[in-house]
Amino acid sequence: MQKTKNRIFFRADADETIGFGHLIRTLALVSYLAEEFYCVFVIKKPSSTILNIIKNENIDIKKINKEIDFFNILNNKDIVVLDGYNYDLSYQIKAKESCYKLVCIDDIADQVFYCDAIINHAGSVTAADYNCQPYTKLLLGPRFALLRRPFLLASTNKRIINKINSYFICFGGSDNENFTKTTIEQLITIDNVKKINIVIGGGYQHSDNLNLYCKSINECEINLHQNLDANEMVNIILDSHLAIVPSSSVSYEALSVNIPIITGYTVDNQKAIYNSLIKKELVFGIGTFPIKNLAESIGILNTKKNKMMENQFHVFDGKSSERLLKMFKNL
Repeated sequence: MQKTKNRIFFRADADETIGFGHLIRTLALVSYLAEEFYCVFVIKKPSSTILNIIKNENIDIKKINKEIDFFNILNNKDIVVLDGYNYDLSYQIKAKESCYKLVCIDDIADQVFYCDAIINHAGSVTAADYNCQPYTKLLLGPRFALLRRPFLLASTNKRIINKINSYFICFGGSDNENFTKTTIEQLITIDNVKKINIVIGGGYQHSDNLNLYCKSINECEINLHQNLDANEMVNIILDSHLAIVPSSSVSYEALSVNIPIITGYTVDNQKAIYNSLIKKELVFGIGTFPIKNLAESIGILNTKKNKMMENQFHVFDGKSSERLLKMFKNL
């Protein structure tokens, strides 16, 4: 008789305001656990774009209107994973009362945690940063990176880039400030830019305008992509020699593909990853977007790219999925 799989409920939201980072890294975790557990993604009032992203991962979806609906579907054998800034101490207490074990995915360590485990893959965070329970397991740093499987695989391959003339631009799922376009506007004025690979997400609100703008560019080859899956993203980055990305989940994805990176932060919750990347000399940092002088930044990066790429290759070992699966099985 086949053993019934234990249930894990993943609670996260995504939209054009929140962004897609919580969703993408939670789905990465789902991909590690789906063979051993019955996984259900719980989301409040999702858009059709969000639903399509989740459906592509072959996971069951439970839509809710209010949080009590979530608590009511749990039992004392379930594991719950929370990823978002709305799940404060009182929320965690309610969730833990309704389930067997509670896991929080975090990136800012700014509250009291009442859970059995915390996952934070930012390299600058330590156990001393957390106010949590004595029994809480802390899974911190890139050893527990929440990367989708194609990026885990790519992280084991070392690249050599001799000349930079192909660029990758991605500002995540929404990019409300349209840093994508302002970056392109600077990039096309720089010498020896042969190709620009642009990726926008389902929450990007300027796609029609950007498409028209890209069609008007004659200075170089422009490739505009939207809603790519992980395999397609890896291939686009491999087709590029330098990435311009924020210090969010997409920076870790670029890092895993071993490419010179110019990065900054667009919101405060990206500072932890940004500071870690700078400290370990894995990227060239510009502070906050938009970039003030892209040509100068590229020139400086070009003198540091070989050391940067060597440092990058030692960040991920492709085994974070195994470590996280083991932790969940031990729960």
